[in-house]
Order: sequence, then structure tokens, then C-alpha cells
Amino acid sequence: MRGLVLPAAVRDGIAAHAAATWPEEACGILIGPAAAGPADLRVERSLACANIAPADERRRRFEIDPRAVIETQRRLRDTGSGILGFYHSHPDAAALPSPTDLPFFRLWPHTVWLILEVRAGRAADAPRAWWLEPDTDVPVELPVRAAAGDIAGITRKPGVDA
Repeated sequence: MRGLVLPAAVRDGIAAHAAATWPEEACGILIGPAAAGPADLRVERSLACANIAPADERRRRFEIDPRAVIETQRRLRDTGSGILGFYHSHPDAAALPSPTDLPFFRLWPHTVWLILEVRAGRAADAPRAWWLEPDTDVPVELPVRAAAGDIAGITRKPGVDA
């Protein structure tokens, strides 16, 4: 099964962003090699983005400014890297796709969706990754693995709740 390789430094940066924005949802872009093919998706870095959802809705939903996505695509052109997917946090909720998340998944099929649970301002150790194939409505969980050389491995397996 295809999985997501997430270096500890990237994971820790996402966790710090999510903890800092709690009790609102954090969000950002995952960047990695553009030609992933059937092998594992490998995150090289993440880009934290502002949550531009209406202020009164940011505790339960996120929205990334489309201009940030377009600018990121433009900067990555001809670099061999591209947008692999997106991340966001779930304040005081499980790292499972919500009905609010699914429309975004559908807009960006063939991208990974990393969700990180944040309880009382503390980010979970293991984010969960989800994938939605076009023409389906059921996200599939991808295993999240540590990058080679990372001391602290990520042991999240699909369907395992922490």
C-alpha cells in the first residue's frame, strides 16, 4: 500500500503550527517530488498558510487562500517539486476526515490530506494521512512513516486510533 513519508522536522513544524493556532484550525501545503508515481509520497517540506475561513468558523473549518496555492505552484514550476497535498488540524477532535473536509478532498483528488489532532493546545504525536481517489467519496487512510534517518519514527498504521 502506498504511504506517506514524513520527516520528523516537517512533522514537528506542522505540530508547532497547529499548537500555536489552537483553538482554531491550522492549515498548510505539503511539498515533495512532483513525479510520485505508485511509490510512497515523500514530503520534503511544508508551508504554513493563514486560515482565511470566516473568523467565527475557524474552530471547525479551514480555508487556504487560493492565491497562496497558485503562488506556491508558480514557485515550484521547473523545480522537480510540487504540491503533494495539504495539512490541517482538528482542534479537540479526532484526526478523521469530517463532512466539512470532504468538499476540499474532492476539489483536489490525487493529493494527500494530513490531519493532526490538537487537544487543549497540545498536538498529537502522530498525524493521520488520507487519500481520495476521483469518483469516490470514501477517503482511504495511508500509513505515515518516518523518513530514513529519523530517530523518532512514526508508527501510525491505517485504521489505528491513538
